[in-house]
Amino acid sequence: MARACPGTPAPHWRRGLAMLAVMLVPEAAFASPSARKMEELCRPAAMAAEIDAELPQGVLLAIAHVESGRRDPASGATIPWPWTINAEGVPMVFNTREEAVAAVQELQGRNIRSIDVGCMQVNLQHHPDAFPSLRDAFDPSINARYAARFLARLRDSSGSWEAAIGRYHSATPGRSEAYRDRVLAAWSRTSPRSPVDIQRERVAMAWTQAQGDGGRPGQIAATPQERPRGSRDPVEQIAAFWQRRQPGGEASRRTPSSELPRTQLARGPSRPGRPQAPLDLRFSIR
Repeated sequence: MARACPGTPAPHWRRGLAMLAVMLVPEAAFASPSARKMEELCRPAAMAAEIDAELPQGVLLAIAHVESGRRDPASGATIPWPWTINAEGVPMVFNTREEAVAAVQELQGRNIRSIDVGCMQVNLQHHPDAFPSLRDAFDPSINARYAARFLARLRDSSGSWEAAIGRYHSATPGRSEAYRDRVLAAWSRTSPRSPVDIQRERVAMAWTQAQGDGGRPGQIAATPQERPRGSRDPVEQIAAFWQRRQPGGEASRRTPSSELPRTQLARGPSRPGRPQAPLDLRFSIR
């Protein structure tokens, strides 16, 4: 969530921070069992937060990979690292939360203010009231929940999930689009299902539930004509956006899995283990 700020540190500060960053966490640490435990902190925190905030399934985890992701040399996989900070554009990673908190305190003592923290890299300068304390800022669940609420507000103000993803990083044209594309690329690596399959599953589930309940009137409204005026299925909305950007793209073309995120901006499912409510396909885009 790096944001440009008026006060840029002098070049020697950047050199000093960069040298510190290289020495913080040895590469071997990412291949250790503790590194895998770190992944288990950011991942469930992001997934739970996006469900609670009714975000598109997988979007917050993709942002975490872009924001705090570090390569695991053993597996080659990207691991969102909870004890990550970015000070004025210089990324740093630490072995423990205590080390990360101490580093932020030291940087703030040097009057460095633009600092991103945690799994979701929330900027402390632009979000001064996000967390009760620095220790809370590095709590994966607290960090992810704030990021989820912020992304939801960006969606409400921008009118689309694509714009919201870009603005999570920057409101500057060009920078926001580049960041959005990075997130969508990360999303495609963690979301193997095609949007056509997702939409088909949703319609099939709603139809099955309607039949099981005796086909109560109003249980399912799967066609655009049946939906309330001015509403549209989020899957269809983003699919249409993506198809318009493809050379010679038709609305009926099946989207390859590699292009999945641009069409998968639909609300996430209920929390695993929680009974599913009957699915009504009449959506009102807020």
